Amino acid sequence: MDIHRAGKRALARTQSNARSTPMSAFEQGSAGECRINTKQMAAIQHLYHTSPSIQATRTILMGQLLGSGLQLTRAGKAVKLTPTFSRYLESKWTPFAREVIDHTLMYGMCVVSIEEEDPPPFSKFIEESRKVAVPSAKRRKAAGGPASDAPSGQPGDPQTKSASEGAQVVANAPGPPASAPNLVPIVPVYGTYEVAMTPSGRAAYSRRARVFTTSPAHAYTEDPYAAVFFRNDPDVDGNLVSPVASAFEFASFVNALRELALSAEVVRATPTLVTQSAPRTNNSTSGGVDTASLFFDSEARAVNQQQSDAEASERTQQLGLTVRLAAELNRLRTHVQDPGSSSTGVAAPSTLPPEVPPRLFALPDKQQLVPNALQPQARTDLEQLMRLANDHIAAAMGVPASVVFEGRFSSNSMSQ
Repeated sequence: MDIHRAGKRALARTQSNARSTPMSAFEQGSAGECRINTKQMAAIQHLYHTSPSIQATRTILMGQLLGSGLQLTRAGKAVKLTPTFSRYLESKWTPFAREVIDHTLMYGMCVVSIEEEDPPPFSKFIEESRKVAVPSAKRRKAAGGPASDAPSGQPGDPQTKSASEGAQVVANAPGPPASAPNLVPIVPVYGTYEVAMTPSGRAAYSRRARVFTTSPAHAYTEDPYAAVFFRNDPDVDGNLVSPVASAFEFASFVNALRELALSAEVVRATPTLVTQSAPRTNNSTSGGVDTASLFFDSEARAVNQQQSDAEASERTQQLGLTVRLAAELNRLRTHVQDPGSSSTGVAAPSTLPPEVPPRLFALPDKQQLVPNALQPQARTDLEQLMRLANDHIAAAMGVPASVVFEGRFSSNSMSQ
């Protein structure tokens, strides 16, 4: 993914960058409505999850904000929570808080929807087990046997009678009332929604955010039950204004330099051979006559070209024979030749490392290698640029760079 190109900001609102959908004619609320740049959102998300510097800064922020967990207050005073409710907050609301922080850092906004709580793990299995486990008292009563698992006594035993009545009461007792599912907030995943900014107010000075779902079942319709919370409002062209977006240009530039450095190392590890036309030999120095100067008509040139092609084909065949001969020599040198195994047609196992395949080639006719061909060189200041990008990322996200990138084993410490 070319994040540097995908994350470019739209400088002016034009007709070409207007995103049309099958329902655009029905969705367009009013003139001047713009949509958030989804390509920029994808590029920022990719950089956010793949940059080690951003992840280190995020870890520090998460530890400072959510290290002590969530706390509920009522009238400005902390509410003492039960252990069960504390576990519920840790399992449902703490992940939601992490998602809110991530989206706020990436996009400067966060879309929130209220959904029903997912069932606990193995809930279907537990329900089926309860249905199968019929009370033994009920089964035995239907079979005409004793109605309790306790040892049966005399027919007039009061203990047996009380146990039977208790089992019957339990079997006929109604189950607990079905409670409504809990509603929990979630942050929709990128790609499942689009946000449009619609002018509103007396003179259209303010803007109202509308959320459109991209689900095929809803066909780009507005979701009135989703809300958008902004930390930094996007600009008039739908470009994101967020901490990560402010450092995106330099971080993507360094990322592109890293990719180019990798390409340069690949080329340097497997250098290419450059050829050039061989200079013509001087007749006075060579003492001979150039064959090209002996032909003056087209027919003689054609005959000479055919002869050259035949010679080139013969050289190609000789080269192929040389390659096969080298392969056979490699096979003979690196494999054990067992006379007993050759009669059965089973190849003997190799006892030496695999051979290096020969790489023979023939230069084109009248071509020669270029000496000292220019090879790609990596930048010498790439490490300094990466450190500068780390400082920019830390400053944009509000974390001191010394906390993230300096330490006892760091090469960028103030003591050094």
